Amino acid sequence: TVNHFVHEIPLDFSPFLDSLANYTPTTYERIETLLKSDHSIDRVKSLILNKHIICKDLCLYYLKRIQMTNNYYKAIIELNPHLLSEAQQIDEQINENNVNDKLLFGCVAAVKGNISVCDMYNDAGSYVLHENKMKDDASIIKKLRKQGCVILGRTNLSEWAYALSENIPSGFSAVGGQCLHPDDIREDISGSSSGSAVGIKLNLFTFSLGTETQGSILSPAIHTKHVCALKPSVNAWPKDNIIPINYDQDTCGPLARTIEDIELLH
Repeated sequence: TVNHFVHEIPLDFSPFLDSLANYTPTTYERIETLLKSDHSIDRVKSLILNKHIICKDLCLYYLKRIQMTNNYYKAIIELNPHLLSEAQQIDEQINENNVNDKLLFGCVAAVKGNISVCDMYNDAGSYVLHENKMKDDASIIKKLRKQGCVILGRTNLSEWAYALSENIPSGFSAVGGQCLHPDDIREDISGSSSGSAVGIKLNLFTFSLGTETQGSILSPAIHTKHVCALKPSVNAWPKDNIIPINYDQDTCGPLARTIEDIELLH
C-alpha cells in the first residue's frame, strides 16, 4: 500500500543500492533478533563494541526497514548520503580500539527536518527551502558526532513546525507527504516532530531529535505510545542552525525508547 502526496520528493536510495543488494536476509534477521527485546542505546552500543554487529550492517538494517515502511508511513524525508561511509569509520575505530568511552558509540540517529546536517537540506518540509543545502552541522549534531553517533537522515514534520498554520494536518509536509500513525492511521499522529516519534516505533533508527516551541516534542511521543521524550529548558541545548519559530521558546530535544535513553541523551 502506498500513501502518496503527488508533489512529495522521494527518498534517494542511490548511494546505498549496491550495499542493500548484497545485504542478506540472514543478517537482517539476526540484527532484528538481537534488538527485539532491547533496542536501547546501551544495547546497541554494547552489540557494536563487542562486535556482535557492525555499525554498517546496523545502518543497512535501518535502511531496509525504511524501504519497507516509508512508502506508507512517511517518517523519513531525507537520507544522509554519507551514512555508510560514516558507519565504516565507526567500525574502523573499533578495530583500532579507538573508542574513548563515547556515550553514543555506533548508535544511529535521525533528526527533525528543521535541523541542519552538513551536505543535507534544511527545509522544514517546505518547497521554498528545499534547495537549502547545509555547509555545516548544527551544534547539537556536532555534539552527537563527537560521542560516536552516526546521522541517518532527517525526519518528516508538520511543515514549518506548524509556524504558518494550525490547520494543516499533523505530520504533513510538502516535501515528505503525510506521516501516519504506526498503530492506527485513523489516529492523529500529532506534531510537529511527527516522524521523529513514528520512526522510533517503526525501528528506523536508535533515537531521534525533535524541536519544540509548544508541545512539538512531547505531543507526538504521547500520541505514538511507547515513545519517551523530553523537552529541555530553553537554552539548555544549543539551537543554532535550527529553523526557528520563537527564539524565546524554541528548544531541541530527544525522543527514544526508554527513560534511561532520555537521561543519557540529556
